[in-house]
Amino acid sequence: MVTLWSYTLSSVEKKFPQEEKELAVLARYWGTMKDLAQGQGIKVITQSQVTANRKAQKPQETEEKSYEWILYTDGSRKGQDDTAYWGYILKQDGKEQFRQKGRVPGSAQAGEVTAILEGLLELEKRKVKTARIITDSYYCAQALKEDLTIWEENGYEGAKGKMVAHQDLWKKIAELRLKMCLDVVHQKAHGKEGAHWKGNDEVDRYVQQRRIVFVGREKWEQTPKGRVVPESSVVEVVQAVHEALGHVGTMPTRKELEKQQLWIPVGRVRQVLKDCDVCGRYNAGRRGRRVDGLTIKSTVPWGSVCMDAAGPLGITGKKVDQWCQQNGVMRIYSPPYTPQANGVVERTIGLVKNWIGKNANTKEWSTKALELGKALNDRHRSDRPSPSEELNGRPFVSEKVGRGEEEKKAAPGLRIPFEVGQRVWIKARDHPMNTAVKAKYEVSDIVEKILDSNTVLLKKKGIQGVEQLKPVPS
Repeated sequence: MVTLWSYTLSSVEKKFPQEEKELAVLARYWGTMKDLAQGQGIKVITQSQVTANRKAQKPQETEEKSYEWILYTDGSRKGQDDTAYWGYILKQDGKEQFRQKGRVPGSAQAGEVTAILEGLLELEKRKVKTARIITDSYYCAQALKEDLTIWEENGYEGAKGKMVAHQDLWKKIAELRLKMCLDVVHQKAHGKEGAHWKGNDEVDRYVQQRRIVFVGREKWEQTPKGRVVPESSVVEVVQAVHEALGHVGTMPTRKELEKQQLWIPVGRVRQVLKDCDVCGRYNAGRRGRRVDGLTIKSTVPWGSVCMDAAGPLGITGKKVDQWCQQNGVMRIYSPPYTPQANGVVERTIGLVKNWIGKNANTKEWSTKALELGKALNDRHRSDRPSPSEELNGRPFVSEKVGRGEEEKKAAPGLRIPFEVGQRVWIKARDHPMNTAVKAKYEVSDIVEKILDSNTVLLKKKGIQGVEQLKPVPS
């Protein structure tokens, strides 16, 4: 006689219908019995009861590991509108540090997943590496524990061949969880069982708080736009709506006021939201804090800075040029109404976009794109192969569609009307290019290096386009 112990279904088998689950278990048992029988007959008695002779194991009295950071998440949907509500509460050593909630279109499941994503973003912002997530959604808990890994391996395709719901959110969650050590706990909803029922009940009540009642609103003046909120109550009303919506921006707050038939000028709403302490602490995010003078203080070096200004710039002096040369900063001017300079930029951007479109499915495209971006912006561009050769590993013209490598004519030299060491005039930058008035040339400089067919490096003024220069008569 063979005694078969219980079999735990895999994460994929758990999604089968009840009949298929039983068949999966029987298939496992039958395969085991055939291996044991070794060709002998098998007699199966289905109604016999076999008493387990295992000794009862005493429950292990182990203390649950405590976590400094605990994230309580919840999502819900009520009513006929296609809107889900989400929220989370973040605690450190039992003390609340931050809470936020909001709305997204979709089902309650979408609200649950969004709450986890927003909570992980807050943990990342605070550089938290270890945390515990409490959720009353079995779907989310099971996904974070097991299913998400399987989805990634299968290209976010489910057991039945369909794409996983909310895959855009799960992809972001998968990226964030790689940076953290997460312990996920499923807490039974609407009950007092489990160690985390109080925190789960708190976040559930927080998400459900949607309706705002203003005492005395019936006395406010009624207009076609809604009841006019008196100035003495503006701050209280705006703050209440703003906090109830999860500290959203000016326009969402204004729309909610309109739904409640309350009228406050949008400028006044914006003034109140500027004084919100929570938004002031967290809205800047990774961009850094805004300090006096509208300066954005970055926590990491800027990769590139693109500017478009009307009027003279304050970064064209000799000291700035010297600093750029010492620190390897490449500064290129693209004057307006000059297709020669802008064309180089547009062709290069189009080339990179074309390459990314063709190679987006390869594993190393993201890292190689960064290397190519750095290479294309190198100041020694003239000493390197063409951008098309660097991006594709070969020239665009091949033996099948044109001349091959052997039949290619020798590349002509750079056709620039200047030579290294020659003195040239520089055109005034404020001169309109589409007028019949002759251009003004006020400053002269010396050509230090020829970069390509459109740009040269001057001794004082740095990189300039050839259309901005004119040779000085000898």
